Amino acid sequence: MTIDIDNHGFVDFTNVYKFLIDRYTPDDDSCPAVLFVDDTETMIYASEEGDEVIILNRESPDLRRDLRNIIRKTPIKLKRTEEEQLPWNSCLNYAAWYYEAYNICQYLKIEMPALWFYKNRLHGINLDNVCYSSEKSGYRVTDMFIRSDNISHPDTVLKMLLHELRHTWQHKYHNEWFEDYSFNRGEKDQDEKYCLQKAEVDADAFAYWTMEQNGMRFSYDPGSEQHMLIKYRMAEILEEEIMPLSLCMIKKNS
Repeated sequence: MTIDIDNHGFVDFTNVYKFLIDRYTPDDDSCPAVLFVDDTETMIYASEEGDEVIILNRESPDLRRDLRNIIRKTPIKLKRTEEEQLPWNSCLNYAAWYYEAYNICQYLKIEMPALWFYKNRLHGINLDNVCYSSEKSGYRVTDMFIRSDNISHPDTVLKMLLHELRHTWQHKYHNEWFEDYSFNRGEKDQDEKYCLQKAEVDADAFAYWTMEQNGMRFSYDPGSEQHMLIKYRMAEILEEEIMPLSLCMIKKNS
């Protein structure tokens, strides 16, 4: 099972996730994870504990039809060695997270990318929270990866989901913010410059602003240049947004 990010064209997965959240509710923890993969047939698997994952060929001309058909079939039971190789977190309430992501996308007026809530490693590689875009996709976001191994604190996962989906909004409406964009390479001096970039400040500010509007608090370094830029951007967002985004009770994931 491979994901060739650089060769992906842009696909709007909104209808697929809309089908799932119409079928399941945030209170329903039986919703399967959905993974969009290259060069594969549509399949549904189940772990030994009964948690399900659906594999869809992202190049299919009718993904919603494929999902509707496969969800009726009996899942193939996975052996433990095979299950450990799959990039999905069986501890998550996927119905709630898809519902949350769908609401955020509707609010930001963006299409939904392929969402990957993964645990620890993906395809044997350590990844951070990141959204991918490519020249083939017209620099629209094609895939979004969210680290979900720290599920004891779902607010952390929520913050990163808001942050990365705001990057998706930026790519659609302010792609000029990524001119001369510097990626985080893990070096201290570079990391400080990375955090002060307009795209990163805006993504953090949107996440913190949205969480505060919903009665949540998230700690960040007070008094720093980054903190001051975020607070200033939060004030701007408060003036720009017509109505705050109302989040669902994502804490039910914990």
